[in-house]
Amino acid sequence: MKAAARRLLQVCGQDLRWLPREFWVNVLAAAAVTPRVVRAAMYRAAGIRTATLNISAGCTVTGRGPVTIGRGTFVNLGCTLDALAPITIGQDCAIAPEVLICTSTHALAADGSFGPAVGRPVTIGDRCWIGARATILPGVRVGDGVVIAAGAVVTRDCQPGGRYRGVPAERYEPASPA
Repeated sequence: MKAAARRLLQVCGQDLRWLPREFWVNVLAAAAVTPRVVRAAMYRAAGIRTATLNISAGCTVTGRGPVTIGRGTFVNLGCTLDALAPITIGQDCAIAPEVLICTSTHALAADGSFGPAVGRPVTIGDRCWIGARATILPGVRVGDGVVIAAGAVVTRDCQPGGRYRGVPAERYEPASPA
């Protein structure tokens, strides 16, 4: 019983150690009343490397992996950056509302059980457009100039200049105008 109580206190202590950062980033900075220039400064103070002021309200940044957002990129309302591992977003990207960029996953054992969370970095190149509610999964590299359709689930790398849609996301060629 004592060991379980010690472990509980240890886990709670770890959570409490990060509580001020979580409050700073995901409550104060993410608030709708926080001006964008102040939001960007608050993110930088918390260690998020952003070269843009265009991060909308309601975004959530979790994990301890470094987050880098390039110059001219726009991150719309309610996006989630799950940064157990590094997340790098290039320059001049458009990230639509409620996009999820996830770096955390679990290794699966042969018996179907899973181990602790592990992180795999996500990289998004320059001039990418990520549609509303798209999901970018751990370990994915999105090349420069890629367009990802709304609602797509990206499970593997996207080649530069490609257009991707679906679950899982597949490359497609847009229909040419008639």
